[in-house]
Amino acid sequence: MRNVTVAIVDDHPIVCEGLAKIVSECEEFSVIGVAVTASEATALTLERRPDLLILDLNIPGGGMSVICDLARQATGTRIVVLSMSEAPDDVIGALRLGAAAYVLKGTGGAELCAILRAVAEGGCYVTPHLAARLIAAAEPPKAAAGHPEDARMLSKREAEIYALVRQGCCNKDIGRRLSLSEKTVKHYLTNMFKKLEVRNRTELALHAPWI
Repeated sequence: MRNVTVAIVDDHPIVCEGLAKIVSECEEFSVIGVAVTASEATALTLERRPDLLILDLNIPGGGMSVICDLARQATGTRIVVLSMSEAPDDVIGALRLGAAAYVLKGTGGAELCAILRAVAEGGCYVTPHLAARLIAAAEPPKAAAGHPEDARMLSKREAEIYALVRQGCCNKDIGRRLSLSEKTVKHYLTNMFKKLEVRNRTELALHAPWI
């Protein structure tokens, strides 16, 4: 795996130090900066363009504002929210704004590194019990009962890709499992985003769990 640059945003120095140590111990990651406020986080990301940004939501200025700012700037940095909050509004809000992952603090170091690897390779992630709670709370629209419109919109191949996206597979894994090139997988995903009116694979994974 190529070297992956990481920036960390948290307003507690001990948390930043601990995260930097954990991430740096994984040989493929390099920590290139730390910030403690929303404005610092945005400035750091625009200046250094890290591959990944580990972001706490509860920082001065608000972590959500960082996600919004970076989405508008289209930096290419993938955002991993690392938070204590299990509030559905925080999880869904962060993902809809463009975060690639939502991870609860308390996650072990080895698991966090595995999540970062998956996100760096194009995958998305939500702490499993949070994802299960969101999916359980989601209900299909009444008009879609029995034969959901969204299900009919997807081809058989798109439905297969959808199922693998929900499992957290990156494009490379999807291509390997379905004997497709990564370019072809990206083409399918682009069409699926348009059909289902979502912006990214995280929204796709949470969009219609009844498909």
